[in-house]
Amino acid sequence: MEMSKIEQSRIFINSVINLLEMHLKQPVNIINLIDKTGYSRWYVQRKFCALAGISMKSYIRSRKMTEAAKMILSTDRKIIDIALEYGYLEQQAFCRIFKNHYGVSPTMFRKMNKPREDIWISAKTVLVKFTNNGK
Repeated sequence: MEMSKIEQSRIFINSVINLLEMHLKQPVNIINLIDKTGYSRWYVQRKFCALAGISMKSYIRSRKMTEAAKMILSTDRKIIDIALEYGYLEQQAFCRIFKNHYGVSPTMFRKMNKPREDIWISAKTVLVKFTNNGK
């Protein structure tokens, strides 16, 4: 039985996304990645944009920023180390792109989203007081 065009498109977009995800931590060279698909550059970029709703370049940048943001929040690693891990050769370029994406610098993003221990302690104290009063 022959695959429908929708099924073929789904398989195509998934294979391109898998390829992009495998190379997420490397400096982006879309042309080299597209060449690995066996399709023409024009076809892959046009088809990806039509199916995903964004360009491959925008997809890659967004995914790198999402993963870098997760790392910024979940580790104490230096911003330069995170930038290098995601294929940015200069911290300045990484910070500029990050700020364009999130509206704040990576350092400010970390500070703004850091769990606040004082709130947890305060809530815990109130809970203990509430529980003791309920006896």
